[in-house]
Amino acid sequence: MTAHFLFSLLVLLLLLVLALLVLLLRERRGIRAVIAAMKMIEVGALGHRSGISSRLGRSFDAMATVLKARDAERREGEEWYRTLVENIDELIFVMDAAGVFTYVSPALYKMGGYRQEEAIGSNFVEFVHPDDRERTVAKFNELLKGLPGTVEFRVLTKSGAFRWAMSSSLSVVSEKERRVVMGVLSDIHQRKIAEQALIRSEAELNSIISTTPDIIYRLDERGNITFVNGAVRRYGYDPESMMGKNIFDFLHSDDRAAAAYRIDERRTGHRATNSLEVRLFGAGGADRENAERVFLVHAEGLYINENPREEFFIGTQGIARDITERRRSEERLRENERRLRMITDNMKDILTQMDTSGVYEYISPSFKALFGYDAAEAIGRSAFDNVDMIHPEDREAYRSRLREFLASGGADSLQYRVRHRNGHYLWVESSGSPLLDENKNIRGFAFTSRDITERKRAEDAMKESEERYRSIVENTHEGIIIIDSAYRIVFANQRILDISGYNNTEQLGANFLDFVDEEFREEVAARHLKRQRGEDVPAIYNASIIRKDGRKRNMEVQVSKISDAQGSPNYIVQLLDVTERREEEESRRRLEMQILQTQKLESLGVLAGGIAHDFNNILMAILGHADLALLELQPDAPERESIEEILKASHRAADLCRQMLAYSGKALFVLEDLNLNALIDEMVHLLRASVTKKAALKLNLQEDLPLIRGDATQIRQIIMNLITNASESLGEGRGSISISTGSLFCTEEYLGQYSLGEGLIEGHYVMLEVADTGCGMDSSTLERIFEPFFTTKFTGRGLGLAAVLGIVRGHRGAYRVYSEPGAGTSFKIILPALVAVYKSEKASERAAPLRDGRPAVAGSVLLVDDEESVRTLGKRMLERLGYVAIVASDGREALEQFREKGEGILCVILDLTMPNMDGVETYHELRAIRDDVSVILSSGYTRQDVAERFSGRGLSGFIQKPYTLESLEAELKRVLVRDDSTGGSDGGQGVP
Repeated sequence: MTAHFLFSLLVLLLLLVLALLVLLLRERRGIRAVIAAMKMIEVGALGHRSGISSRLGRSFDAMATVLKARDAERREGEEWYRTLVENIDELIFVMDAAGVFTYVSPALYKMGGYRQEEAIGSNFVEFVHPDDRERTVAKFNELLKGLPGTVEFRVLTKSGAFRWAMSSSLSVVSEKERRVVMGVLSDIHQRKIAEQALIRSEAELNSIISTTPDIIYRLDERGNITFVNGAVRRYGYDPESMMGKNIFDFLHSDDRAAAAYRIDERRTGHRATNSLEVRLFGAGGADRENAERVFLVHAEGLYINENPREEFFIGTQGIARDITERRRSEERLRENERRLRMITDNMKDILTQMDTSGVYEYISPSFKALFGYDAAEAIGRSAFDNVDMIHPEDREAYRSRLREFLASGGADSLQYRVRHRNGHYLWVESSGSPLLDENKNIRGFAFTSRDITERKRAEDAMKESEERYRSIVENTHEGIIIIDSAYRIVFANQRILDISGYNNTEQLGANFLDFVDEEFREEVAARHLKRQRGEDVPAIYNASIIRKDGRKRNMEVQVSKISDAQGSPNYIVQLLDVTERREEEESRRRLEMQILQTQKLESLGVLAGGIAHDFNNILMAILGHADLALLELQPDAPERESIEEILKASHRAADLCRQMLAYSGKALFVLEDLNLNALIDEMVHLLRASVTKKAALKLNLQEDLPLIRGDATQIRQIIMNLITNASESLGEGRGSISISTGSLFCTEEYLGQYSLGEGLIEGHYVMLEVADTGCGMDSSTLERIFEPFFTTKFTGRGLGLAAVLGIVRGHRGAYRVYSEPGAGTSFKIILPALVAVYKSEKASERAAPLRDGRPAVAGSVLLVDDEESVRTLGKRMLERLGYVAIVASDGREALEQFREKGEGILCVILDLTMPNMDGVETYHELRAIRDDVSVILSSGYTRQDVAERFSGRGLSGFIQKPYTLESLEAELKRVLVRDDSTGGSDGGQGVP
């Protein structure tokens, strides 16, 4: 009724406003047009409604009469209507057929915050919420077809917010035969908010009713179900199927009478709210005992009282809550209490209960079984009165702990001794907890006491055993740790702390792998995982750990599996520090390798020296005869070319012999004082031409470098061989080669780190280093680089670095080689530095050779050699030089010749190695016969090797095989001219 009345008023207001609007817009068309428009509006707006109030019709007729009467006063009335339209709260608007506003009333500002001119000329769709535009456009199209109506939508305000509005509109044809849409826009925002809140509230209420686990119901006066929520579904019922059925059909038969009584009470006027426990059956039927559920039902009566003096009972409504589980829990609780009582009465542990002051309220029967006393004797007495049973040594701790517990409601368990009734003591452990009431207040205390006598004995025995084993573990020479499956250290003995440098706090809980050297960490982790999987892993292996100070220690590791107290796997790791042993073994290995290398090189040197000596004898015959033949030929003789080629080949063979002697350390050295820097400077241009074009040659030469005593030619050979070797290591790639010099003081320990350094004297040395950035060498190649004729190059030949080794050995030096594949190579050579100044032999002191056939001093020369070819050649050479040649095949024959012809012999050329009597023995015998005899030693070995064997014995000269006529002539002149000028031998000055 109310809604119908409000709708009528709204329509009436719409007619009134639109009529006024028509008057304003059409101004002078007359009252008849206005009445016609209003009738059209009436037909369009109210044609579809039914049952409109007669009062609305009368209002309309009255308004028409008034309008007719005011036709004469139209001009004066227009201002009144305009004022009415412009001041009404509803928004009056007019749009053309395209939806563009042609007029809006000032209420637009109040509703949307816009001024009139901001809306006029704009399409109404611009002010409609995007989600509502489709509906409003559809309604607008209906209006254009002549169908009036209303639509609700959200209007965009100038602030950017949206407000709900309702538009009531219709379309008319203007005087220009154009269709326009006129309407009223009402603000319904608050109403929509209220409606939405109501909808949400109803939805929430329905949601609560539908989702609550409690059954919400309503019954009529006879107990028939008129409403029940969805909670019944959990018991197998459908709410729709229960509607109209009597509630008693679902109740246990024993509970129906009580339920009927409650309903009768309300029917007779007793309106008090009561609760009732009843049993309902699930959908499975009453014969299924497990389907029986217990509900606590809250119910109240429903009444109507149109007559205030009478009330009519129309039914019951309420809530039924399932308390089945609570009832079952209560039953279980009673059963548990019964069982608990049975347990406490039969358990061996003593259970006691006391109040807050310490007075016993309950003591279990096991008190007598354990201590021999009746529990009734103690109940009602204070626990402080029973201290006579406590061992005297434990009484004070017992009292103190009990007072602490009673005061704070908590304390640790206490162990003490209690005297049995027969006099012996038992160890007891007691622990307690407070008893709380429903308000969480302490109402007493419960204690459990247990006989731990046997456990204490076992603990004492275990403690003694632990102390014994701990002493062993802490004093063992091995470090011992225990780790779990995650590598965490759970125990570490003092020895491992000493080894690692960490303290116990730093190691316990730490990851064992953090202390392992990175080189071994992956291996240790892999072994640990295999051991965890049960795979067979060697128990002992080697690894290294890193001390706290960063130093590395080599360890021998032994691992065995154990279990902790909970049965989880743990691992005992025994660590034996073998660093010193490893260092000694490595030092011994290096020494053995050096000795083996030295022995190997010495053996090769002896072999090379022997071959060179014997080969020199053969070369001497070839070279000497070729030299003599060349002297006897005419300059234009055709044979000269062939003989010269023989001489060239012989000289090349002699050079090879000298290299072999250099390798053996027995090369012929011309010693002089050398500045190594000056020697390198002289060779720079040659060195740059010798290296690959892609290599950069760098010089790092120390200033004021001490001098060395050596053979410049041999030192040049060292530098050239090393530079050539470095250049070839670069291959086709780019790189650098550096030559460095320096001086250093070498101790015996430092010299021991160099090859050939054993036995060298501590002192100052000059260093030569040649380093490259080439391909480098692996360990197997490094072991063989000094072997004769060894090469890594396809076209390699000769002695190469082997000759370098011999030269270094001959100069009493040593060397070290550093190389890694891909990281380049460095050769470092040290040679003794001079501490005194030596003068070089001047060229003027050397005798110029004579090739005119005149001897330096006339007389005979005795040539002693076991090689017939050498004797024959030597005799021809001596005779060519103008001497009388006397030959002997060995030492004994030489002595016979010397005794027979000694007065006329100027000089003896003596071979070093001969059968029967070697050169040394022969030399001594010759000196015994005549001590001023001049002796020139002839050998395939070097001057240095000979000098060592004849040191201090007055040897006059030395000539190395193979020698030429020129070299023989020069040495004879040097010896004989000097002897002639001094009147005898060199007086024991030794080999020059």
